[in-house]
Amino acid sequence: MNCKRLDVAVATIATLACALLLAACGSSDNESTSTSTSAATATATAAADAAATTATSGAEEVVIGHVSPNLSNPTLAALDLGQKRAAQQLGWSVRTVDAGLSPDRQVSSIDTLINLRVGALTTWVLDPGPVDAALGRTRDADIPVVTFNSPSELVNTNIKTELSTSCKPFSYEADYIAERIPGASVLVIGSPPVPALQFRIKCFTDAAKAAGLKVLDREDNMEDSAARSQAITQDLLTKYPDTDAVWAYNDPTAIGAAAAVTSAGRDVWSGDKEGVIVIGNNGDADAIAAIRAGALTLTYDENTFEAGAAAVEVLVPVLRDGKPVSSMPAERAIPSDPVDASNVEEWVAPEERAAQVG
Repeated sequence: MNCKRLDVAVATIATLACALLLAACGSSDNESTSTSTSAATATATAAADAAATTATSGAEEVVIGHVSPNLSNPTLAALDLGQKRAAQQLGWSVRTVDAGLSPDRQVSSIDTLINLRVGALTTWVLDPGPVDAALGRTRDADIPVVTFNSPSELVNTNIKTELSTSCKPFSYEADYIAERIPGASVLVIGSPPVPALQFRIKCFTDAAKAAGLKVLDREDNMEDSAARSQAITQDLLTKYPDTDAVWAYNDPTAIGAAAAVTSAGRDVWSGDKEGVIVIGNNGDADAIAAIRAGALTLTYDENTFEAGAAAVEVLVPVLRDGKPVSSMPAERAIPSDPVDASNVEEWVAPEERAAQVG
């Protein structure tokens, strides 16, 4: 069975691992900034190095465990696809578990993958509070950890997408609105309380004010669905009939908002056709189709397919070549790209992209 790939390593270093894990467990509660944890962290890293090196001598298939925050979201599905395409090139596989936007389920899924002895773990953390404890258990089990937009001393590599770690895309979006409608009145449709998504909202609202825009109101789409966003936006458009633009934290939310704009008898700004500017984020295929149809103004492609492939790539030296986990980079940056009517035909769907791995 694929998930028993590390059994040989465990048998070889069992005595050493017990002593090292005892040292690591004593520091797992306070990993973020305290210098008192440095010795235990170094000890745990050494244990992971030894286990990874021993495990690569076996002939069984490498299995990467991926806990997706919400696999029904197209952006996160592309993240999963990028990992699977990259793993396939190496003769590896990815076992994916869907947390369904539940931090508790994310924790239990991580624990399940630990028990299955996967070769590595990847995830985008929903809530650092409960999930960090599970990441600590992963580290203590000598399993390399790669996260997406979730920096922590408990992980080996954090893959940073520009859209979720930099304010630059949101300054671009605010300026995009201001150039077309100076002083525009804007509605903000926010997200569930995921740190990387809350970061987007703050970046945009700050940039909107700096660009001279007026943020009329904000309401969060806690269901992360187009249907819920449409209902929210309909109510807000009734309250604010002179809305010039709607900014949404992701594409399903933007598509729902655009449907509400159309239902209210107004046009969506598209290319040279003026109307209400509706902006989404992530670069989902549905958003690209909407831009092509003139039903959405702009999206920002997060390039999560490339982020997924990068997660596998940083694991290659450890899982294939036998190098220590301490050799893994602390982070890897993935750029993001704006897409509107002017360049939409250049966009390539994730399923048509090639995963580049070393």
